[in-house]
Amino acid sequence: MPAVGSELMYFDSFEIEYQRQFRADEDEIAFNPSQSGTWRYQVGGFTHPVYNVLDITYPLTPTWVTGAFWNGGTLDFQLNLGTGSKVYAGEFTDLPAGSLQLYTPADLSQPADYVIITHADFIASAQRLADYRASQGLSSLVVDITDLYNQFNFGIFHPIAIKNFVRYTFEQWDSPPSYVVLAGDGTWNMVGSTYYNQPPVYLPPNLSWVDLVQGEVDSANLLAAVVGDDPLADVSISRMPVNSPAELDAVIDKIIAYESAPREEWQRRLLFVSDNADEAGAFEMISNRIITDYVRTGFQAGRIYVRDYFEDPPDDQYCDPSKVCPPVNHAITTTLNTTGALLVNFVGHGAIDRWTHEFVFVNDDIDGLVNGNRLPVILSLTCLDGYWLHPGFASIGPLEGLMEDLLRAPGKGMLASFSPTGLGVATGHDSLQRGFYDALIHDGSWNLAQAAASAKLRLYATGSNFDLLHTYTIFGDPALRIASPYSLGVLPTNQADSGPPGAAIEYAFTLTNTGAITDTFHFEVADGDWSIALPENLTLPAGASGPITITVTIPEDTPDAASDTAVIWVASQGDTSQVRSLQVTTSLVHRLYLPAIVRE
Repeated sequence: MPAVGSELMYFDSFEIEYQRQFRADEDEIAFNPSQSGTWRYQVGGFTHPVYNVLDITYPLTPTWVTGAFWNGGTLDFQLNLGTGSKVYAGEFTDLPAGSLQLYTPADLSQPADYVIITHADFIASAQRLADYRASQGLSSLVVDITDLYNQFNFGIFHPIAIKNFVRYTFEQWDSPPSYVVLAGDGTWNMVGSTYYNQPPVYLPPNLSWVDLVQGEVDSANLLAAVVGDDPLADVSISRMPVNSPAELDAVIDKIIAYESAPREEWQRRLLFVSDNADEAGAFEMISNRIITDYVRTGFQAGRIYVRDYFEDPPDDQYCDPSKVCPPVNHAITTTLNTTGALLVNFVGHGAIDRWTHEFVFVNDDIDGLVNGNRLPVILSLTCLDGYWLHPGFASIGPLEGLMEDLLRAPGKGMLASFSPTGLGVATGHDSLQRGFYDALIHDGSWNLAQAAASAKLRLYATGSNFDLLHTYTIFGDPALRIASPYSLGVLPTNQADSGPPGAAIEYAFTLTNTGAITDTFHFEVADGDWSIALPENLTLPAGASGPITITVTIPEDTPDAASDTAVIWVASQGDTSQVRSLQVTTSLVHRLYLPAIVRE
């Protein structure tokens, strides 16, 4: 173990090996024979003569040992065993009434694109979110975590059951899921030590040795990495660390309200919060470069940089932690409450319950938020603010992560985040944020899962900082469509005309950029057999309209009464989900020329 500087040290488990007498403890004993071969064993300490001996070298296929007899407290038997064998001797008592229950397996064989895995207490609330996604065309399934323990881990409480189930969907379903949501809070103190004052473990964290400094932290990513040996998840997976149906309902309410609302002016605003530069990174410069490289004309980039709130700050000047940094905290909460922000991008130092050493944004600041109709998605380029699994302490109760509190806050806070459960470095963080903005700004993909996947792919391509692949987690709904400021309209949507063979029929439409910023629109034929000429890409400022002409040429050899219906897609390049379809139906008309008869 490397040297660790800490006053506290926690163990998952430890084992002590020592030589002991062959003597039962509370009428049972398990031991490993020290030598192979045939030996006679005389084990004392048994109180009455009804005992059994098992060879449990292979626990799933134990075998009875015959010929054992009890004599005055000593159990006498003979065995022929090899090195590494294990023996159990003891009394098998009847199980108490009620300790066995009939389990009827849930049917998990039907494919679904959107899967929510949750605790039994949250099934009804989770079903509401599943039904909402189903109404958008995603086949959905809600799974009780107990069914996964029973069917995919021999009834044992452990997160590996989730991974085994995800692997099963890839191996047995016709199509594996695109999204998996893990809904339920928990802590790493899964045995429930009385030292901690903690809520129940509804969904266990996937403790994995992935943090280069701390060691074990939660990695939802590893639960979804089931195909091949690469460290990338094969399905988009997220966490919703909730402790009650009411908390899950609050998260769902925010999702539905956000996606149902019309596009508004505040969705053009991006807020960049940056820590002071120090030996860990030039955080302001990193933020400025992202603004230069990705913030297009029409978006508004706001800056709240900690350094700007001091008159002449040295690198090591911090606010009093007991008082936090009121000017900076006030600037962040006021901005979120008044102007709002589509995305909040934080770069700098962090901890479980705060941003920066100066405490510029902490859990208590959530009380001052009233931003229910302007919920941001947060991109945290920091350490630990997504650490949702700390059990807290007996004296102060649970230690909540900043991101989990922002997510659960009813009617305010944030909609979702892409945040770390562990530590990290600025170079890796910069790759992640560039990949995230590549998806949104360059590719026009405003789906949260695709943005997170793009972030990890860009980091993976660097060949370094792979720990961040495992610790960065979506908090919220991975199927979320981030509300981009792009939109379009086309009128009319359906036209029809006719002409003779070889005629070029023109259809005139009006395209309007109904979004909030300048956009470029692309045209593509989705269906149709006859030759179609489409316009080049059309760029329009916000609110502007422009004519588009679609030309259909009727083939010369077209048979009588023939017609063709063409479907044309008009798509925003700023947001590829913004697509409108046009339909034009063209019919053949044969012209009949009759001789003129002149009567004198």
